Amino acid sequence: MDGAQTLSNFDTTNWSLVLAAPDDPALLARLLRTYWGPIYAFMRRSGKSREDAADLTQEFIAQAVLERDLIEKADPQRGRFRTLLKAAVRNFIIDQHRRSLAKGRSADTLLLSDAALDGAEPDENDDPHHAFDRQWGTTVLSRALAIVEDDCAACGQARHWEAFRSVVIEPALSMASPPLLADVARQMGLENPEQAASLVQTVRRKFRRVLALVVAQTLQDPSEAADEIENIRQYLVL
Repeated sequence: MDGAQTLSNFDTTNWSLVLAAPDDPALLARLLRTYWGPIYAFMRRSGKSREDAADLTQEFIAQAVLERDLIEKADPQRGRFRTLLKAAVRNFIIDQHRRSLAKGRSADTLLLSDAALDGAEPDENDDPHHAFDRQWGTTVLSRALAIVEDDCAACGQARHWEAFRSVVIEPALSMASPPLLADVARQMGLENPEQAASLVQTVRRKFRRVLALVVAQTLQDPSEAADEIENIRQYLVL
């Protein structure tokens, strides 16, 4: 099994999925749970308080997405799903004074806990667009990592994932220097640092493939994936 095969069983966000979502409530709910974070980040950096941003995120989903059928009316020829969503959020804020609370279909499937809001809280130095893009990048990376972790578990590479997490993920999250491979090898009971390096490199290659696939699923033109990955690196200062 490889990342591409695992991806086929995962929630992707290609245009065919986006266009199918309005007819599948469960699919629509999963799509909204995946991408509420960038919406919330944009609201926060537009000057909204934490509570107001959370309420407006719910309202945006209820009104713009559900009541006004944003996804159903989406046109793949308009380009990237990220660009479409960001423009819709921006317009929603501009028109805020003319809107009332949504009626009809409910957005109760999306519950924003304090922990979830903490995870999506934007950098205070970001403008709304950068906050959206940074959270979008975080969402894409998280999805790619989840796919890789599942794939490693499914194909007997749990130790590979453990080494990758220790050397790559945990240092990145804590903004710390990676541990010495000799220390990782000793902690994992490996024969030598070279074996630890080999495990990490195997997962690193898999992650790069999966990230490219996940990013391509958000684009009308998959050939733009390399540019989008570079954008994500810039958003997250990778």
